[in-house]
Amino acid sequence: MNTDTINESLVKLHAEAGFIHSKHNHWGLPIVDLEGYEYAVASSDEEVTEACKEYIKETIWAFNATFLENHMPLKADAIDRLRGDSCEDSNEGLLALVRDLDELVDDAIAHDGAGHFLACYDGHEVELGKFFAFRIN
Repeated sequence: MNTDTINESLVKLHAEAGFIHSKHNHWGLPIVDLEGYEYAVASSDEEVTEACKEYIKETIWAFNATFLENHMPLKADAIDRLRGDSCEDSNEGLLALVRDLDELVDDAIAHDGAGHFLACYDGHEVELGKFFAFRIN
């Protein structure tokens, strides 16, 4: 599906619904089905950042320790020891060590882009006028 087709579909949905209403969501963003392709859609940078924040809060255990040491009072080797083999089970403890979550989120988006966190299909963020779309299947 090309960008013009996605854009036309989103504009049509916006006109019909005031915005996209969906009972399903992807990290707080509504999901729309466009000709068999599912996209999580945001209408502002703030919505994108908030969705990334929700994702990061659930997956901080998987972040690179060298990245995390810039946002925690621990060095990378100590973070790795704390995490150990517990994977997801270390998430809550690691999250509690973050000095400023908003700063970490902004830094993560600056390094990897929002698509890395929200577009599980291809990692791309598609800017469509006033919308941002993230393909999820």
